[in-house]
Amino acid sequence: MSILFEETAIGGMSLPNRFVRSATWEAMADPEGRPTDGLADLIEDLAKGEVGLIVVGHAFVLPNGIGTPRQSGICMDERIGDLQRITTRIKRYASRTAIQINHAGGHTRPEWITGDIVAPSAYTNLYGENARELTAGEIDETIEAFIQAGRRAKEAGFDALQIHAAHGYLINQFLSPVWNKRTDSYGGSLLSRSRFLFEICEGLKSVLGDAYPILVKLGSSDFIEGGIVPDESVWLAGELARIGIAAVEVSGGSRYSGADSHIRTGTRRADQEAWFAQNARRIKESTSASVILVGGIRSFEVAESLVKNGCCDMVAMSRPLICEPDLVRRWRLGDRRKSRCVSDNLCFGPAFAGSGLWCETRRRREMKAGL
Repeated sequence: MSILFEETAIGGMSLPNRFVRSATWEAMADPEGRPTDGLADLIEDLAKGEVGLIVVGHAFVLPNGIGTPRQSGICMDERIGDLQRITTRIKRYASRTAIQINHAGGHTRPEWITGDIVAPSAYTNLYGENARELTAGEIDETIEAFIQAGRRAKEAGFDALQIHAAHGYLINQFLSPVWNKRTDSYGGSLLSRSRFLFEICEGLKSVLGDAYPILVKLGSSDFIEGGIVPDESVWLAGELARIGIAAVEVSGGSRYSGADSHIRTGTRRADQEAWFAQNARRIKESTSASVILVGGIRSFEVAESLVKNGCCDMVAMSRPLICEPDLVRRWRLGDRRKSRCVSDNLCFGPAFAGSGLWCETRRRREMKAGL
């Protein structure tokens, strides 16, 4: 049996295999952030497809932290019951679920949010919108919003929680000197820039307890001049483990990184896969937390070698599982052909159009074949 299908664990949470569905903007919520039945169907399809850990989200923690249209929300207690509709359906399967919580920070548009666009420091985003600097009081309120979102996640029945600290959103903005120009205790040195993330983690640990697994999605490099570099992410991963974080998912880049973003196109060959593998290997050597690697993994053989060779403990995928929710099951049953995902990003078209996230390329293939 392949090492990928061995049982494993994150903290005290047992998992049936080493496959993770990386958190994804599903675009399957109403304007208030209430998840639709379509999202529950999608997550159940992934569980039927035997994904070991399914990370739902990203879910916004405050109304001014929405990063994309029709994003799921977790900023009020009313969402607990809505999210339980997802978790109760998954309990019959071997898969475990987590939810990723996030605040978009300055990377948003005014029509998507309620309130001002805010960031660690004032800047103009890729949409041409101006973000203003968070006040000290607003920083405290945002930290508390993350903590309360984590409480809601646990009460909703998720087996674990993930904090989004990558891809150019608010926590990544605090960590990165590209966006963080503050002169108070939340800016300057790497330790000070990390304070926002560390206070969120420590607050969540105190509310959720040591037994509840908390994961962090970490940008291993901003791939921007003056941004976070691998040496800094290696240090961060070690510190997060000391705080009690159970796992780090290694990613990198953002929409500000050009061709080095986290949603690169054109990944077709095995030697183009696993974009952040080198950074993940260094992080694994520096931390006692479990290491999950995401980014361009399309082939069973590549995924297996990453774990066998000690680069990571688990492999995560997003777009391949949009294309084929049953990919893990297909691989387990012996069909080891690579994912049918061609990394064209056409899956985001239906999401922005308001019909949810699904593989447009697969739909076109099936229509052409008369299926």
